[in-house]
Amino acid sequence: MKHSLSGAELCDIALLLSSEHRDSMHIVVIAWLWVILMMAITERSLAGGVLTFVFYGLAPCGLLLWMIATQRKFNRSKRGGLRQPPAAGETSMREEEVESGDGKHAQRD
Repeated sequence: MKHSLSGAELCDIALLLSSEHRDSMHIVVIAWLWVILMMAITERSLAGGVLTFVFYGLAPCGLLLWMIATQRKFNRSKRGGLRQPPAAGETSMREEEVESGDGKHAQRD
């Protein structure tokens, strides 16, 4: 019997993985891919095995990782952690302070 996860269940898993335990959750992804690999090996045809691995292993893991990365990017931008680099011809405030020559900052190399 094959069970597919609903969208709400995938979101719950993504929130779990993006919480404080996200660094120790790699083992869950590795174990999931191992189980799916074993399922793929037992398929009767090569095409069935490849499709099983792709649709039950790689696609869900890719979707989950994409959701986690999107959430991290959103959280960083909300905190102000993502700063846009200065456009061509613009100088950053730090460069302006160094160029002002007030002696408070290190010389530019």
